[in-house]
Amino acid sequence: MNTFFQFGAMYAEIEEGDVIERAPIELGDKILEPGDYVRKIGEKKRTSFEMQDGYYLKYIGKIDKYLLFLTNSYEDWQNSKFFYAFAYVDNNTLVIGGRKGVRDIRVNKLEVFKEVTFKPVKEQVKMDLSDYILE
Repeated sequence: MNTFFQFGAMYAEIEEGDVIERAPIELGDKILEPGDYVRKIGEKKRTSFEMQDGYYLKYIGKIDKYLLFLTNSYEDWQNSKFFYAFAYVDNNTLVIGGRKGVRDIRVNKLEVFKEVTFKPVKEQVKMDLSDYILE
């Protein structure tokens, strides 16, 4: 698996031989099960990750310390090669980033959805980058 950071999100590219462990994970005040959806991870603007209205992250599973998600725009996770990725530090801390730095996502409370509406792909991530210097 390779990870990369682009457009305010970290992604994982799955390689041949990688196995996604379909295991629940404690995140904030909830246990996130494979197939569960979240719209926002974290509470504070600077230390959260939020999807655009109508879009959700679907927890697929993990590889090592990386939690892998798709959106409610994709139904067939087994044929997907790219996932949103979050490095799991502990149940209250995730990290995303790339070569130019990382940022933490602090999770105390998590709203989990069991079912959401399928949505066609458009702009999915809602992020204010005004506090970051872009080169």
